[in-house]
Amino acid sequence: MKYFYLFFLLLVNDLANAQIEIQNLYKTWVLTKSTYTDGTELPLNHPLKFTYQRYTFLKSGKYRLSLSYEYSDNEKPFQLNKGILSLKTKEGFVMNRLKMKTLSDTLALIQAGEMGFEDSSALILKFVPEEVYQASHPVGIGDIYQINGGDTTYFGSHKVYPIYKGGSLESKLYDRIGEYINMNNRNAFLIASFFVLKNGIADSVHILKGVDPAFNNLFIRLFNEEKKNWKAATLRGKNVNTLMKVFIRYSSSNSVPAYFLRQKGWNAFQNGNFKMALSFYEESLAIDPYYSQSFLNRGLCKLILGDKTGACEDWQNAKNTGSLVAPDLLLEKYCTN
Repeated sequence: MKYFYLFFLLLVNDLANAQIEIQNLYKTWVLTKSTYTDGTELPLNHPLKFTYQRYTFLKSGKYRLSLSYEYSDNEKPFQLNKGILSLKTKEGFVMNRLKMKTLSDTLALIQAGEMGFEDSSALILKFVPEEVYQASHPVGIGDIYQINGGDTTYFGSHKVYPIYKGGSLESKLYDRIGEYINMNNRNAFLIASFFVLKNGIADSVHILKGVDPAFNNLFIRLFNEEKKNWKAATLRGKNVNTLMKVFIRYSSSNSVPAYFLRQKGWNAFQNGNFKMALSFYEESLAIDPYYSQSFLNRGLCKLILGDKTGACEDWQNAKNTGSLVAPDLLLEKYCTN
């Protein structure tokens, strides 16, 4: 009988420890660093080098993934079992399995390599709670858009941002516009700015680069239908105003050559042939001048090849054409001095 009680106590202790562990998971985590498992830094041409990831794990057994600060994916199920975190699709199929290395003040997950978690190509993804991440990226003078009567409005960024409750505002507007206007086989690019006020209302939408009067008017009408579907940005526990931008782009068959040039550029970039990659990205941008990822990657090529000034210009262009977070991190790291 005493062995039964011993077994029972050990089981209860294991369950209690597991419960404590998963309780620590229930918060929002932001990726701060990715390395190989031996601590080696990722090269500049690694696709995860400047990737933004934000996970929110909920007590309901669901999680949300965000790959940019202004976007939050729909809730999907997850499971934590014997140190393996299984991220699933909405239908319940396992999409990714990550091995938990630590879960306390930080969250460290191992992303399997080609041959599993012990492979030399496996990665360690290190996350911190969102409040810690934001404290390590404090807002400064350059993050302030305006101060009006003691009320400060900030540029939306990974440091301070509102959340659109419908997932992706761009996707929502893109789909809704398609219900009224046929944009098939058209090249078009729209940029609009707007405020998300501290009361959670989106206001004062302004088109910075439009398509045509009919498109622009429809965009404004549909945007205003979503104006209450926001959660205000917070800073030091208080709601604040933010200035945001929305980007919508369409490509025609004329842009197909640019697609293949981008693919060739990416292949050359991955293989370390940065001069060739630079050439392919320059050709693709001559055809499709609003593709933000091309600016981002061309800037990395320029940095590696010693053209820091050109790299900074490209990352600013990437930001101006819709790439979020990565340009900010690159500009902050390489272009502030």
